[in-house]
Amino acid sequence: MDERLASIIIPSKGRPYQLRDCVDGILATTAGYQIEIIIVVDDLEGYADLLKDYPVKLIHQDEPGAIRGWNKGLKESQGEIVVMGADDLVFNPGWYEAMLAGFERGRFVGLTYFTDQRGTWATHYAMTRDYLIEHNGGVLICPAYHHQYIDFEASARAMKAGEYIPVSPIIEHRHPAYGTAVWDQTYEQGCKKWAEADGIIHDRRVEAGYPDDFEAVITA
Repeated sequence: MDERLASIIIPSKGRPYQLRDCVDGILATTAGYQIEIIIVVDDLEGYADLLKDYPVKLIHQDEPGAIRGWNKGLKESQGEIVVMGADDLVFNPGWYEAMLAGFERGRFVGLTYFTDQRGTWATHYAMTRDYLIEHNGGVLICPAYHHQYIDFEASARAMKAGEYIPVSPIIEHRHPAYGTAVWDQTYEQGCKKWAEADGIIHDRRVEAGYPDDFEAVITA
């Protein structure tokens, strides 16, 4: 049994019951492993009571935004493995073991994917803590973006470092882009609102070679 602690970080907004279902799935598929589940929300109403009996760390953030949430969760984490979770993921049996098998070959493991004419990249992923510091600027998510294109940069960095390991997509990403979810207010304010602006930011960052021009969240 792998005894490393894994920190599963999930920002959530406006989806307390969906988040609870996600946590139920994590707990059901990680029995016997060392994990911490960190939930980051900008509005505690509806979450605190619903999760009061769950073994999670619920953190409040003053400013909204999933990227801020992931990085705030990282700052509070202790795990040697850091997992980019989300409240629209379904953690199916065997995902944790597949992730650990991926880490036998590299330090960045893709967990869910999207493919188009530009290629395939991991939309959600896990990294070892040392990789995150050495190759991801000491952040879980690059804070240069508003919401979109974060997966492009993270995957490109991992490929450049020779650490990108895709594993079988046993985690299901329920998202409107795949026709498996509806465009709720959270998606509207994130995915749709920032798609164009973040695309421009990404193009500039590609030209600059994905610089670490931001403050690290962790350094050790």
